[in-house]
Amino acid sequence: MRFQNNLVARLDKFRAEFSDSDFQAAARATDDAVELNFHGVVGDRWEGLDSTSIAAYLADHRDRQVNVSINSPGGLAFDGIAICNAFIDHPKPVIGTIDGIAASAA
Repeated sequence: MRFQNNLVARLDKFRAEFSDSDFQAAARATDDAVELNFHGVVGDRWEGLDSTSIAAYLADHRDRQVNVSINSPGGLAFDGIAICNAFIDHPKPVIGTIDGIAASAA
């Protein structure tokens, strides 16, 4: 529990160094595809970049290709693995573009 509290405190400190506009999880669905902007810390449930939010969004759009835009310093490894598995399990193509950095769990 102490490790988890320390990790949350470190992530909060990291987030405080950036403005709110630097962290965004935005998704837009069209008839053919889903555009998913994955910009921020992996595992950040407040921004929707956690594995539960991403998996639920993909489950709601199983009939569409997913275009992922990534600019992330990384984050929680287990969320990164779960998100990767959700992309692998998605029945339509998932195409990723790295806009800036895709470090660590990204």
